[in-house]
Amino acid sequence: MKVCLDIQSAVGKRTGVGRYTIKLAESLIANKGEDSIILFAFDFLGRGSHLPLFQGATKKLIRWCPGRVARLCWKTFNYPSFNVFAGNADVYHFPNFILPPLKKRKSIVTIHDLSFLRYPQFTERKNLTYLTSRIHDTVTRADLIITDSNYIGEELQEYLKVPPDRIVVIYPGISEEFKHLSPDEISAMSERGHRKIDCPYLL
Repeated sequence: MKVCLDIQSAVGKRTGVGRYTIKLAESLIANKGEDSIILFAFDFLGRGSHLPLFQGATKKLIRWCPGRVARLCWKTFNYPSFNVFAGNADVYHFPNFILPPLKKRKSIVTIHDLSFLRYPQFTERKNLTYLTSRIHDTVTRADLIITDSNYIGEELQEYLKVPPDRIVVIYPGISEEFKHLSPDEISAMSERGHRKIDCPYLL
């Protein structure tokens, strides 16, 4: 099976979704078995050079079309389909809330929260307009919706009337760098920072 993951949020300055996408891509590659993985993004400004190598996957970065031009066409004309840029795959996964136009293929979208609907006053106006204008179409068309928690899944049912059988909860994992440190490692960190760290300690 050919799986295409939209890694647009990982290009340029990364927010939480961008970091989530990087780790998702790495995990997909590590567990792909006989499947093939395509990692797609628009990269008109050449910022994709900072992406990891992603060995074991095909990275497809489009330089000839700015991403904002494609998004404007999708918003205005609902055209062209994402397939035109990314090529054909069996399944497309969009980990950043919104599903673009897609032609006759299975689609997965990850919706991390609905804060823009619950607390619109705290959402940047540009993002609020974009998300609210596309979210209803997204949850209608997506074959499967991934959420980070049961609570978000319940919100999808309450606010957007998504049937529960189209929602799957997958809790975000914990990267290997987040682990218990030995006393020697804590001592070394303390010395480098010229501060004494006494346990228990929470940052």
